[in-house]
Amino acid sequence: MRKLLPLLPKPSRYTGIEEGAVHKRHQDIRLRVGLIFPDMYEVGMSYLGQKILYGIINQREDWQAERVFTPCRDAGATLREHAEPLCGLEADTPLADMDVLGFSVTHELCFTNVLYILDLGGLPLRAEQRKSPRQDGRPWPLVVAGGGCTLAAEPLAPFVDIMTLGESEECLPEVLETIQACREQHLGREETLLRLCRIPGVYVPEFFAPDGKNCMQPLPDRHTRPTRRILPDMDKASYPVSQPIPFGAVHNRLALEIARGCTRGCRFCQAGTLYRPARERSVPNLEELLQSCLDVTGFDDVSFLSLSTGDFSALKQLFMEAADRCAREQVSLSLPSLRVGSIDDAIMERMAGIRRTGATLAPEAGSQRLRDVINKGITEEQLILHVQKAF
Repeated sequence: MRKLLPLLPKPSRYTGIEEGAVHKRHQDIRLRVGLIFPDMYEVGMSYLGQKILYGIINQREDWQAERVFTPCRDAGATLREHAEPLCGLEADTPLADMDVLGFSVTHELCFTNVLYILDLGGLPLRAEQRKSPRQDGRPWPLVVAGGGCTLAAEPLAPFVDIMTLGESEECLPEVLETIQACREQHLGREETLLRLCRIPGVYVPEFFAPDGKNCMQPLPDRHTRPTRRILPDMDKASYPVSQPIPFGAVHNRLALEIARGCTRGCRFCQAGTLYRPARERSVPNLEELLQSCLDVTGFDDVSFLSLSTGDFSALKQLFMEAADRCAREQVSLSLPSLRVGSIDDAIMERMAGIRRTGATLAPEAGSQRLRDVINKGITEEQLILHVQKAF
C-alpha cells in the first residue's frame, strides 16, 4: 500500500509511523496478527480496546500486531484500480499473508465493513470458502471476531472462523498461542478449530447447527456451550501505558479506564448488560497508570472512562488528587458519562479551576414519561439543577 500513498486521501491514515507504533524485524516474527477495527482511522484510534490488545500482543517478541482500519471509499477504489491488497499499517503486510485477522466488532453497523475489509484484503468472504488451502498450499488466515457484538453476532457467523465472547485480554493470547502451535505442527483447519473451541470464551460457529426452534445447538463431539470471559480483577488487567499517538482522532486524548460495567439497569443500554458485573480499579493503581501514561504519551488531555463515571466509589479522592497533578502540568481533565446528581459541589468547584475541562450529562429522553420507561431514574428538575450548579 505504501507505494500508493501519494494517491490516497489523507495518507497519514496509512503510514503506520505514529509515535508509539511498534515495529519489529521480519525474521523475528512467528505469528502475525492483524488487529482490525472496521471503521475509519479517526474512529478506530479512539477505541481503547484495540490499544489494550495491541499492547498485549506486541509484548511478545515473536508476535507482531498490525493495525488495520476501514479505508474510505476513494482509498478502497484506488486499491482496486491498482490491484493492490489492503495491508497492515506497521509492516505493510497484506491481510492474506497474516496468520490471524482479529476484528473488533463493537456495533452492528460495522458488520458490512467486515466484509468490505475481507474483500479488499483478497480473502474469500465466507468461512466455508476458506476451508481449502490456497493454490500455493498455504492456509488462509483465521478470521476472529471479538467485542461486544459477538454476544449477538449470528449474522456474522457465516463469515468468521471463531468468535471470542466477553473480554478478550486473557482469551485472545490463549487463542493466539493455540493457533501458533497448530501452525508450527502443520495441523489442518478442523483440528485447529477443535483445539480452539476448548478454550473458555471461544465460539466456533461451524460447530453449531439450528435446532428448529430459532436456537443454535452444538454438534455432538464438536463443541461445548461457550461461556463469556470476564476479568475479575481490574487492577490486574493490562493497560496500554505506551500506545500509538494518532495523527488525528475523534477522541485524541488519554482515556483512563477507571471502571468496567455498571450498577444501573437502564433498559436501553447494551454495554451495561454486556460488561456485567461492575468492577473498579483501585485509586493507587489509577494514579500509577496516570503518571506512567502521561510521561510516555505526552497527552495534555485526560478523560476518566467508564459507563457511569459518577458511580465510581472513590471518584472524589481520585479526581482531587488527579486534578492537583494535572494542574501542575497544564493537563486538562474531564468527566464524561455523568449521571445527574452523581458528583458533589466540591468536585464542581475544583473543576472550575482546571483549564479546558468538561462534564457530560445525558438527559437520555425528551420527556419524563420516557425517562421512567427506560428506567433512567432522573427528573427534569434534577437535570436543570445540575446544569445550574455546573454553570
